[in-house]
Amino acid sequence: MKYEIVSYDVWGNDEEGYHVNNVMPTGKLICTDASKASLCDRLGLDDPYKIEVDATNEGVIYVDYDGKPYCELREVA
Repeated sequence: MKYEIVSYDVWGNDEEGYHVNNVMPTGKLICTDASKASLCDRLGLDDPYKIEVDATNEGVIYVDYDGKPYCELREVA
C-alpha cells in the first residue's frame, strides 16, 4: 500500500506522558505494510523492538517509537 507520512508535533515527557499537539502532512509518500520491520526500514528507524503500530483504523497506521507518538501514515490512492 502507498501512504503519506504525517508528522507529529509531540508535547510531554516520560513522567507525565505524551500527546500530539499538531499533525503536519509532509507530502512524502512511502510504500509499506503494517509490519514493524517494514515500517522501521521505510521510516529510517533503527530498532523494530521500539516500535508500536496501531492499524485498527482503515486507511491509517499510527506509529509510536520508543514510547512516544512518532507519526501516522495515511493511505493514498
